Formats: sequence, C-alpha cells, structure tokens
Amino acid sequence: MADRLFRLTCLSLSLTAAFMYGCAKRVDKGGEPEKVNSGANLSDDSDPVVRNERGERFTNRGDYGAAMQDYSEAIRLNPKFAVAYCNRAWASVNLQMYDNAMIDLNKAIEIDPKLALAFERRGWVWFVNREKTKAIADFAQAVKINPADASPLLARANFWYADGVYDKSLDDLNAAIRIKPYWVEALDKRGWVWHASHEYEKAADDFSKAIRLKPNSSMSYNSLAWQLATCPEAKFRDGKRAIELATQACEMTKWTNSPCLDTLAAAYAETGDFVAAVHWSQEGIDLLPFPRAKSQQDENMEQFKQRKPLRD
Repeated sequence: MADRLFRLTCLSLSLTAAFMYGCAKRVDKGGEPEKVNSGANLSDDSDPVVRNERGERFTNRGDYGAAMQDYSEAIRLNPKFAVAYCNRAWASVNLQMYDNAMIDLNKAIEIDPKLALAFERRGWVWFVNREKTKAIADFAQAVKINPADASPLLARANFWYADGVYDKSLDDLNAAIRIKPYWVEALDKRGWVWHASHEYEKAADDFSKAIRLKPNSSMSYNSLAWQLATCPEAKFRDGKRAIELATQACEMTKWTNSPCLDTLAAAYAETGDFVAAVHWSQEGIDLLPFPRAKSQQDENMEQFKQRKPLRD
C-alpha cells in the first residue's frame, strides 16, 4: 500500500503542474512583477519573460529538454528572474534531476523569499528524497506566504497522504476545497484519503463529483475504477463498471499512462479475466517512469498470474 501511495502522489505531482504554473509570478527584465501579455510574440528570443513563457508551454507539453533550454536562456538574460529558476527546477523534477532542481529552487528563494511556489516545489523535492521534516517546513512556508492559495494546501495534503497521516491530509484538502470548491484535483485526492481511511462511500462520492466536474480528465475515472476493482468491501466492488471507467481513462491518456493500465489490469482481474489482467499489467510495467514503483506492479502481476484479484 505504501509504495502505491507514493506512486500516486508522484503522479499527482505531475497532474497539478499546469495549475502551479498559473500561480507563478512573472517578472519583467528589471525584476519587477509584470502582467503577462497572452499575445506575446514567443519568437522574441531577447525577452526573458517570453523565453520563460515558451518554456512553460514546452513543460506543459512534456518536452522538458526544450523547456530547460528556454528557462536557461531566460536566466542568462535576467539572472534575477526567480520564476525562471523555479520553472527550470520543475522541469528538472520531471527529468528526475533532483539535485539540479534543489540548486535552482534555493536560488529562486534567495532572489525572492516571498515566492510561495518555490517553497512548494522545494517541498516536493524534499518529499521525493524522503526528507520529511524539511518538506513539511517548506509546505508550511508556502501556505504562510499565500494563505488564500489552494495549491500549497494540496501539495502538503499529498505529503501527509503518502506519509499515512490521513487526518492532517483531510484538514488541508478541506481547506483547499473551501478556497476552490470545484477543484477536481483536490476532490480526487480527498477521495483517496477517504479510501485509505476505509470511508469507501465518501471516496466514491468525491471521485464521482470530480468526474462530473471534469468529464474529459482521466484522473478520477482511474481513481473510481481502482476502488471499484480493488475495494476490500465487496459491496463497493463492480468489476464491469471498473473496466468501463479504466478503459475510458486509458483512452484519454492514449494508452500511455502506467497507473491507468495498472487499474485496467486490476479491473479485469476482478471479473476473473486473468489473461487480460496479466496482459495489461505487463503493458503498464513497460511504461513505468518511477523505478521505485515497479516492485508494486510486479507484485500485482504475480497476483494475477496466481489468478488472484487485488484488494487495496
């Protein structure tokens, strides 16, 4: 269970990236806050703000190498550009270059000690490196700097969730949802906290609400499918419905998302189709981006080969 919690939390790190970019404060060439012009000419290579924006677009498309080049050029053009350091760090996180990310985040905080996003992202790096105390301190600082921003609350909730401290995770999620009542990422995560706390009906309610609010997002389809496939209480399991939801999640992610394929495998196992379960489990293992998660999915595969469904 702990390995899966860690993997899902790492996944949520990527899922919340686009929202985090919206929280970032841009700065102009002189280092002062500047309102971004959405019609900016992204071919103006001499403007650090433009290079930073272009880097964000590359990051949101998953092209982290190209993003790094633009962020680095933005920093060369303006060495005091804190947000560019912060964004380059995020690209490094996605490339699992955590030491580089830490260097950039420390620099961003040195330049702008009020940049909440830098503390939030540094908290993620501490989290990935299993530095619990330092992660908590950075998430707390991000919340303190900007208490009206829901993003640091979700980040800290993810940390508490992975650490198994569900009451504190729930407190942060409830606070985040009060700030952003229709934020599906927070609703989905609260569903996972309810699930881990054996409050399966509440979990299903949050997952279902998230699907209604954002029907074109794979995240909560996958979450609800997992509960329907693996819940320890039989009355909350429905293998056929789990296959439908997991298949939708896989289609939305073009069959390239390992957790979604893992869920589809679990759903087939719940219906007794272990041949399909083994097939989709292997497909998911072949796509795993986080080495530490592979042991969990290998264990799942062994369960399926023994013709045993999963219970989580």
